[in-house]
Amino acid sequence: MEQEIINRIKEILDYYKLSPSKLADELSINRSRLSHILNGRNNPTLEVIKGILTKYNSLNPDWLLFGNGSMIRSGVETDPKDLFQFAEINKKKRQPVVDIEIKEITLKPDKESSQTTVQINSPEKINEKNEKGLIKRVTVYFSDNEYQDFISE
Repeated sequence: MEQEIINRIKEILDYYKLSPSKLADELSINRSRLSHILNGRNNPTLEVIKGILTKYNSLNPDWLLFGNGSMIRSGVETDPKDLFQFAEINKKKRQPVVDIEIKEITLKPDKESSQTTVQINSPEKINEKNEKGLIKRVTVYFSDNEYQDFISE
């Protein structure tokens, strides 16, 4: 049974296109520890299984533990880790991803609200109306978990 779980962990690596080192780093475990698990020397501990299910919450726990059902829970998308993966998901859904070349951004703080107005100088295509309308607001998320809203005038 442990070998079957190990094979499913290898499937997770393939599905998420992860190296064993990357998975070990994401689970905050020693790389050699994961290597021993993947080579069959050690069995995966509850801590490792819980870490995988927590980090990749779209995984089906029944599949990982017992091999029942599908790998991804029904109705759950893959877990994007950053904004660039949203573009990949949109490609899979065949939704257009807007490609905007921004030449200059001018920020204007709004004293009445805690938001900042942005003036974007860019190619004309940003002002063209797409099927959903004009871009009114862009939110930028920073690596320190802060964010800032940019609202077009």
